[in-house]
Amino acid sequence: MEQIGQKVPRHPKHPDYVIGYRGPRALLAPRVVQADFNARSNFLYEFGLDIAKQGVDDDLAGRKKLGRRLVFAGCYLLHAQPELRKAAKAYDQERPVPRPGLVLGYRSSLRQLAHNIGRMSFDKVVLFVRQLSALIRQEAEEYVSRNKATVRKALLAAAQFMEMAESQLVLAWRICQPYMP
Repeated sequence: MEQIGQKVPRHPKHPDYVIGYRGPRALLAPRVVQADFNARSNFLYEFGLDIAKQGVDDDLAGRKKLGRRLVFAGCYLLHAQPELRKAAKAYDQERPVPRPGLVLGYRSSLRQLAHNIGRMSFDKVVLFVRQLSALIRQEAEEYVSRNKATVRKALLAAAQFMEMAESQLVLAWRICQPYMP
């Protein structure tokens, strides 16, 4: 039985919101970017694995086209993860002010956050990845003025991989869209 004020997803497996996150969905990507590079790297690793696993599950269930797109998207996200590790290594060498390792408004682990974001409807996942890649690209441009070429290069590479993942997720959404209520 539904309670008053409870969010009801469009699809039981793919809600429109992030389970356990308190705050506007539009602020989720900026809050992930505020975390330190290692935390973001771990998040992308878990997020990429989750998306790729969904692709394998869809492939095994006979949804080959959807499965292929999700596996590609997951792989692109996994390719972005080492780039953030490079940025973390270069960033840590300079001993700047430490950044938080958690996401504001989310009490559980980054692994659980990645899983819950990956379970949203794909149109919402696309918006999240698009916003996250744009914020990382913007952050990379800020390192130009600081003469931090290694960090900038790694962040731009991560953003590029995330944009490729976004394009695969858009194709996955186009496949799923007719079947979503």
